[in-house]
Amino acid sequence: MTFLYPNVQINHRVIFFLLMLMAAPALGAGQEIRLYSAEGGVSNAGHIKLEWQPPAAARIFEVQQAGGESFSEAKTIYQGPDRATFISGLENGTYYFRVREQGQDWSNVLKLEVIHHSLTLTYVLLGLGGLVFLCTAGMVLYGVRKSAQIQ
Repeated sequence: MTFLYPNVQINHRVIFFLLMLMAAPALGAGQEIRLYSAEGGVSNAGHIKLEWQPPAAARIFEVQQAGGESFSEAKTIYQGPDRATFISGLENGTYYFRVREQGQDWSNVLKLEVIHHSLTLTYVLLGLGGLVFLCTAGMVLYGVRKSAQIQ
């Protein structure tokens, strides 16, 4: 570059530093898997879709679920090549999830709070649905009777 810009001095240390910054992801820096969910940490239905972005082409992943942030009593709920999993049937409570490529460090911890709708709301909605069904069926039967009388 000195032949293009003869008055510019090249600092080889700065160039080396910049090259190392560009090569850092390939050398292992920042190789952490990021675990996330679109639900935002709260579920009213007792299910969650977990997704993760590995930094490279990983082969086998392990997902753990625990009732505490320390993962002292964690259980493996998924092992395989997929980059997402769906978990359902969760009861009210707080759950913690983490993922890793086999033999690597764990990802960030994802906290999920499951708060199901109240039973009262369920019965109210069920009653309203039944009422709408009965009204619709009544209107259909009334229309059939009227149609038969006209003919």
